[in-house]
Amino acid sequence: MDDIRLTRTLREQGYNYDDLRRLQQAGELVRIRRGAYALRDRSDLTLEERHRRLVLATAPQLLDGAVLSHGSAAVLHGLPVWPAAVEWVHVTRSRRGGGIKRGLSRCTGLRWLRPRSS
Repeated sequence: MDDIRLTRTLREQGYNYDDLRRLQQAGELVRIRRGAYALRDRSDLTLEERHRRLVLATAPQLLDGAVLSHGSAAVLHGLPVWPAAVEWVHVTRSRRGGGIKRGLSRCTGLRWLRPRSS
């Protein structure tokens, strides 16, 4: 499953953007995300396997200090996840300002973020 190829690596190997487009049209490359391709389409993958593939395509493009977290980390560790946990690749990074603190509220099954009162 680790058949991910980054655009920059393919370009270093001599492929140009027209070559990549032709390979996609021929089904030899499948775009996983911006800047990353897989060597073949895998429609037989489970939810976790598809997310793992997306994580593997994303991780090399992260800036220093970023770590995979939440559902994405769970998938890499082989832990069970629910579909909502893997809708996005989850990344956490340290911020100088410490980020914004938010409270989580629920209303009839819907979730929204609400700033905490001071």
